[in-house]
Parts: sequence; structure tokens; C-alpha cells
Amino acid sequence: MEVFLTGGSGTIGQAVVSHLLEDGCKVIALSRSEQSADKLRHLGATVFPGDLTCPEEWTQRAVSCEALVHLGATFAPDMGAVDRAAMFAIRKAARGKARPLKIIYTGGIWLYPAASDRYPLKETTAHAPLPPFAQMSETIRSLITSVELQVSVIHPALVCSAETGPVADLANAALAGSPFKTRATLQTCWPLVEVSDLARLYSTVLRRQGFRLNVFGAGHPGLPVGELVDAVNQELETDLILQTEAAPEDIPPTADWMAGYGRSQVLNTERSEKLSGWSPEHKTAETLVRAVLQV
Repeated sequence: MEVFLTGGSGTIGQAVVSHLLEDGCKVIALSRSEQSADKLRHLGATVFPGDLTCPEEWTQRAVSCEALVHLGATFAPDMGAVDRAAMFAIRKAARGKARPLKIIYTGGIWLYPAASDRYPLKETTAHAPLPPFAQMSETIRSLITSVELQVSVIHPALVCSAETGPVADLANAALAGSPFKTRATLQTCWPLVEVSDLARLYSTVLRRQGFRLNVFGAGHPGLPVGELVDAVNQELETDLILQTEAAPEDIPPTADWMAGYGRSQVLNTERSEKLSGWSPEHKTAETLVRAVLQV
């Protein structure tokens, strides 16, 4: 299968590229810089130059493939508008194809409201997005109603890798002897997923015949931050403490990305595993911490 991929040089993207290549796919990865192109070539992907903000540069190449995995985002104030324009261009370019284009669109758990283990979130729960991600909900609705496309949506939990994510950030603070500053409290629950587990989910969903899925990507459905801090301290033999911060007054809600870490969420992950056939390997605080710290 020839797969076009955006966001391939990011944390999730590099893992997904590697897994798709291992599965025998040919990966065509969008790249806007030589630095990201070098990363992608090193992984074994074919690089296609272009910018997410200029979809006319790459959409025709994308729809010539059998599938598109969309992981790209600008993470700028115009992120929602850029994403919506890119997906509109894909819909337009896909018209007239003999078969609908397969798309895996990346959503996120911050499209969903806070939830406890008593009433865990389901994929069908109504969205209540964090303001910076509000337009993403509209884009998803537009995509899934399109006859030109076969769309599956994956909502990653907080992604944990050796370089980035909650566990790496906690470990860096612990080793530096600094408090970990966050919007969360020790009781806040974070859904978590190890990056290679998440990459396998993308590969698994791509191979599904029915394809039209809407699933969470979480290894742990909702881990109290205090338990994650304890696991890091135990592994590193440190004494990390958590420092809860209030929202800055000078940042508008539409630009306040960090507010998501204060949103306590617990997911019901049964549906994603049952429908996709995916089973993550890292489901506990201990296995997540060890995977990230590579011990």
C-alpha cells in the first residue's frame, strides 16, 4: 500500500512511519524543511516537499495514494484554520477517484470533556474541546460525512516517548532536582499511551477492511498524576514533587495549550481494542515509565 503521511518528522509521525514501513507500506511523507526531510529519509520514507499551509502543493500527490495518514499540525494560533483548509483541499482533490480515499485523521483526547472512572468517556461522548482545538471537531464532522473519503479517526492519549511527553518531562524535572510545574494536581487523571503502541494502532487501523472507525488510542485509560510521579521517583530514586500552577492571565483561552493538562479524564478503551484488534503493551505506570526511560 502506498501511504501519504503528514507530520512524519514529529514524535508520533516517526514511530508511525517506521511501523508502516515494517508492514510493507511505501510511505510518501510531506516535508517542509531539509531537517525534517533528513529524518524521514533516514527512516526509509520517500520525501515529498511541501507545506501544510499550502495544500495546493501536495494534495494531488496525496490523493494518488491509497491512503492518507494525517498527523501534521502547525501548533500555531491558526492551527484550526490551516487544518480545515488542508482537509477541504483533500476532499476536493479526491473527487472523481475510482475508490474513496482512505484517511486516518488524528484527533485527540482534549476534544473531550473531563470525566471520572465512574462515568468514563466513550468515543461517542459529545465533544467539549479545549478552545485551541475547537475547529478540529468541525473538521471531523465534515470529513466523516464526505462520500469521497473513507475516514477513521484516532484520538491519542497523552503520548509518552523517550524525548517528549508527560513521563519524559517528569523524569527531566526529577533528575534536575526541580519541581514539576503543571496545571494538574496529584488527583488529576491523565490517559497515557506509549508512542510505539500508538504507532501500531495506526498501522492496525489502516489494515482494517471496514476502516471507518472512531477510536481512542490509550494504553492506560486514566492514571492519577500522583501515581505517575511515584513511579518516576521509584525508578529514578528521586524525590520529585508536583507544583500546580494557575492559568496565566496574559494568555487567552484560544492559545492556552497547557490547560489540557489540568483536564482530568478517564477513558473507556474497550471499544478501541475490540473494534480495531489493537492491544497496547504498556498499560501500567511502571511499564510506561520503564519504556520511556529505556530501562
